[in-house]
Amino acid sequence: MNDEGFGANSDTNSTMNDDGSGIIKSSPAIKAKHTFIDLDVGVYNELGEERVSPRSGKIYYKPVVSQSLKPVKGMVFDSVELAYGFYVNYAHASGFSVRKNSAYTNHGVLKLKYYVCSKEGFKSGSVYSTLDDANNGKRKRRKPSKRTGCGAHIKFRLNDNNKYEVKDFEEEHNHSFVHKDDIQFLTSARRVDYVKESAIQALSQVNLGPVRVFNILKSLYGGYEQVGATKNDFKNFKTRQSEYISEYDADMVIKRREKKKTHCPNFSFDYTIKEDGTLGGLFWADENSKKSYLVFGDVVGFDATYRSNKYDMVFVPFTGIDNHNRNITLGATLLGSETADTYRWLLRAYANAFGSAPKVVVTDQDAAMKRAIQDVFPNSRHRLCMWHMWEKVTSKVGPATPNVAEFKEKLAQIVWTDSITTDEFEEKWTSMLSEYGLSDHEWLDDLYKIRKDWIPTGNDHHSRYTIPGFMNPTFVLESQAAKIFTRTIFFYQQLEIEDGIHSCASVARQTIGDFLKFEIEDLKQPCSTFFEVMYRGADQTISCSRRRFELFGLLCRHIFYVLRISFITEFPKKYIVRRWRKEAISNTSLSSFRPEEFGENRADVEAVLRQLRFAHEYNINKLVSNKEQLCLYKDYVKDYMSKADEAQVVAPPPSRRDRFAEMTGMREPCSVIIRNPVRTRTKGCGSHKRFKLAREIAISKAGDKQRGRGFYKGVGHNIRTCKLYLQSIKEKEATTNSGVSCLQDSESQ
Repeated sequence: MNDEGFGANSDTNSTMNDDGSGIIKSSPAIKAKHTFIDLDVGVYNELGEERVSPRSGKIYYKPVVSQSLKPVKGMVFDSVELAYGFYVNYAHASGFSVRKNSAYTNHGVLKLKYYVCSKEGFKSGSVYSTLDDANNGKRKRRKPSKRTGCGAHIKFRLNDNNKYEVKDFEEEHNHSFVHKDDIQFLTSARRVDYVKESAIQALSQVNLGPVRVFNILKSLYGGYEQVGATKNDFKNFKTRQSEYISEYDADMVIKRREKKKTHCPNFSFDYTIKEDGTLGGLFWADENSKKSYLVFGDVVGFDATYRSNKYDMVFVPFTGIDNHNRNITLGATLLGSETADTYRWLLRAYANAFGSAPKVVVTDQDAAMKRAIQDVFPNSRHRLCMWHMWEKVTSKVGPATPNVAEFKEKLAQIVWTDSITTDEFEEKWTSMLSEYGLSDHEWLDDLYKIRKDWIPTGNDHHSRYTIPGFMNPTFVLESQAAKIFTRTIFFYQQLEIEDGIHSCASVARQTIGDFLKFEIEDLKQPCSTFFEVMYRGADQTISCSRRRFELFGLLCRHIFYVLRISFITEFPKKYIVRRWRKEAISNTSLSSFRPEEFGENRADVEAVLRQLRFAHEYNINKLVSNKEQLCLYKDYVKDYMSKADEAQVVAPPPSRRDRFAEMTGMREPCSVIIRNPVRTRTKGCGSHKRFKLAREIAISKAGDKQRGRGFYKGVGHNIRTCKLYLQSIKEKEATTNSGVSCLQDSESQ
């Protein structure tokens, strides 16, 4: 090899075989070397044939590999990708890594291509010491270079037959080679292949990061050296995939829902685009939401005070109450702004998806929401959510009264109840404000003016197949209620039945037309007036002045008292509201949606892969206790690996962006119709930080404690650059040396 770089073969110590094969034979200046570690002296010996240049005295190394793997001048390949693959296989068998180098292209046709050793050239750039203060404030870690100026290379040229021919091949390196056990650490040998990419993608759906995926595969494969890539490779893959997705973020969301709509006709979604082409809002509702809305859509609340995403689009869920008295989602939205026009679009999209407007809409005190509801849902009753107002009591009233906790307790007694009359509320409200000196409080005065808009407070298998305990076995309506209502609702009704029997009494009775009027005294609800119950026995029509059924769809204790003394033995069917029944929603199966149905070939491939995984695990589970059969199965699989190499489709390997496009469904070239939203501040954006689980917060705090230094708890430095730490070391050494000197002086004396 020419000592000055890659060029002609001018080795005077090489000879040609008689057959003209051009194989370099060993001369006195060439010695065959093998890689091993001498345990006695701890010396690592190099791999390959070593040659010392007689002119410069430099040492060169030539790979010792099978002749079938070695490139030869004149070899031709159908494509440059196949040529590159051949050279990479040769490099890995030799113990070095390959890097792509210069190329020559004419009118879009690749004419010439160089591939070199990864140690070709030298590292450029200045090096700064982390301990030197005279570097203009620059802090750059001093890292060793892997470059040695190696001249090994191969050159492919396009010939007249449109084949890529080996025109130049330099096989000698100016460095030793990597042992076969360390081949997996070479850059060109490390690869996150299809199986690993699929594992990273699938496990990320259950919040497992790339490092954890690597650790899982390391355990499954039997060691990190068997994975074929490093943790950083896994992290880099996930980072690049996230960067790719971010380019098409908004467009991917829309196209994914469009495809889902083709497979799930009952799935609804709508979106709006701003004038600048960015996504302004997105609404969606699935079949489950629509089925629930038919039963539980009488009262719907939507709240825009949730945290926003990285584009500051606020999340707005539509929520109802199911037959277990629990929250249920009836649709969801991402909004880029919170104007009246945006809310009008949202409510129209909701009405189009569900076919009707809810009877009652519950929101916070947002003025834009109120205007939109009046315009789009004119026949719906708009009420304010008491929870939002209750959360403001401390901040609004606290500065005006020192005993805010006691004030909230008394406020709750007249607000969180369904048995107080209008006159009693007016009287107690005025008395309470006077007692705490809040009669002129501006916020409470505004709250009082809109008091008519206040809303007072007011699983299936377990409900169907378990029997609750009865408090009054002789009262037949209680056992009937247990069969009709869900378990949660039955417990509410059971308490009302119990109080109707033991805490209520009739103080007067009179006939008014077809009705009997009962005046009921409630010992648990001390009031200045009695509750009035109107009952007509002909059709079992009954009502109470407490109006609990009108508010919640559930009978109160006063009605149960009248039904009991009237010897009613069957629960009145007209007062069984469907939303509280066990069978409120049928158990019919819903049409399923599978993301793999998006692609034609991908769906078939994924189906075959699932079958292979199942068959492989099945065989291992069956043969794990039979070593002989398990070894035979292993040999069969390994034998088939050679057939897989022969049957491999000769095609260029897909680029990383192609793989990302396949995974995400956004194939290039792709015209992005909808641009990603521009960040805007909304009332629900909070601190612009993603909501973290308690576990994440605990891990983060623990990590901060571990990273903290005892000398300086700053960021951007380490133990090598910490001046306080280095100073302490010097002081400790000085103290030690001083002690040693004193000891030597005393011994000499």
